[in-house]
Amino acid sequence: TYTRVTGFGKESGAVTLEPVRYKSAPMRPHPASFWNPRFSFSRGIMIRDCPYDPQYPYAFHGEEHIMSLRLYTRGYDFFCPMRPIVRHKVRRQGRLGTFWEVWHNDSVRRKAEELACIRMGVLLGLVPAAQVTNPVVLDKIGDGEIHGLGTVRDRLGFMTMTGVDPYGEFISPHAKLGTREDAMHDEIIAKFESRKQFEQALVYTSRNSK
Repeated sequence: TYTRVTGFGKESGAVTLEPVRYKSAPMRPHPASFWNPRFSFSRGIMIRDCPYDPQYPYAFHGEEHIMSLRLYTRGYDFFCPMRPIVRHKVRRQGRLGTFWEVWHNDSVRRKAEELACIRMGVLLGLVPAAQVTNPVVLDKIGDGEIHGLGTVRDRLGFMTMTGVDPYGEFISPHAKLGTREDAMHDEIIAKFESRKQFEQALVYTSRNSK
């Protein structure tokens, strides 16, 4: 599977993603715009370079966007596997529940979510750091700091690569279809069966893009 961008979260401004099945098996790992927590496989040095941020205890929407941005600015690239290796049950029917549904304190959770969304907003460039009064929000997220952005590539490059602009809440037609503007022919065929179907989907999505 691969992912496509479906919108923006109301609180954090980060994108929401959904999985899409390939029409046919890809012949090579295709470049992806976003890191996916459902299946993340890499050398272990990645988690040392870009460890999970403990200030997001209840973060759900926004995790992919923030980790992708942090990893990209550290020089990491993302790819979709050629074959299904593991499966993740997205639908919640029959599941016990998420960790916050099984165990949580409403007041603690709400406060943690509020701070996490502000923290994400700072990293996305939507919230000026100078306006943040809670020091916990800004803890270790300066450029080059362990939970902030890297120094190899910048936020603008990430926006260009993904086709997503959180400032104007713009999502490019390619991003909505789960491709990048530099997608090669074999990727288009694997995702849409034919270039004609891809171009038709692109035209339709372009007409309906914000």
